[in-house]
Amino acid sequence: EHNLTHMPACDACPGCLAKKRDKKHFTGSFDKTNEKYKYTITMDDTDIASLGNSVGIGNHIGATVIAHPFTVASSCSEDLFHGMGREDIDAAMLGNGRPFVLELRMPKNRNLDLQKIGKKVNTKNKERVQVSELKFVPRSRVAELKNTVCDKTYRVDVSISDKISIESLKKGAQRLTSTVIEQRTPTRVSHRRADLVRPRLVNSVELVSFADGMAELVIRAQHGTYIRELVSGDGGRTVPSLSSLVDAKCKVEVLDVLNLHLQEKEAKND
Repeated sequence: EHNLTHMPACDACPGCLAKKRDKKHFTGSFDKTNEKYKYTITMDDTDIASLGNSVGIGNHIGATVIAHPFTVASSCSEDLFHGMGREDIDAAMLGNGRPFVLELRMPKNRNLDLQKIGKKVNTKNKERVQVSELKFVPRSRVAELKNTVCDKTYRVDVSISDKISIESLKKGAQRLTSTVIEQRTPTRVSHRRADLVRPRLVNSVELVSFADGMAELVIRAQHGTYIRELVSGDGGRTVPSLSSLVDAKCKVEVLDVLNLHLQEKEAKND
């Protein structure tokens, strides 16, 4: 008899076969077009209506809208949604989407039509979440996903409360480009993350438009960069910041993830 705790599953005995078959994994990518819709939770229309202008929904309990149709179709006992990286709760995920792996535990039905179920997800959540590139993968894909990071490109709408010139804003963007900033753990997450100072490379900052105190920027930065604090400075916890370079109070009002540069991915080291 095999010791299932220390030996890999094989195809030679019932115990190992059972262990191999107690999980099913598939991967895909998702776009999240509703900024108030966190991808790791579920909400029905009543939940969304109750939010109003609030985005404080991180404690909502339930399966993801992506996972639910697959859990129903597979009659599994439990599901685990593994998304690559993190996102702000009120950030949209656009472009080619964010990779994920869905783990279905103890599925009674293992013959799933991923494309058909994925179409149901997309139809029901047309204005919220869209999934694509669905395919079955081995369990090892979960660890690979969790340990892979890459640069990201963001589009941000920034409000600037003080009067500044477009030339000053352009210079500030240019000075941030190709700069290694020092980011102390932001105030907004300091209650749940270690208080550290992290160096992060800002690859590029492009000013797209500026009018009536609102600027649109496209920013490419190293994984783990806190974009809101890159803009605001977070009371001096991020140095330099756009606010410090233009000597004006700047605040991110809208944050969209445009692209995960997976073609240049790297191993996570922090």
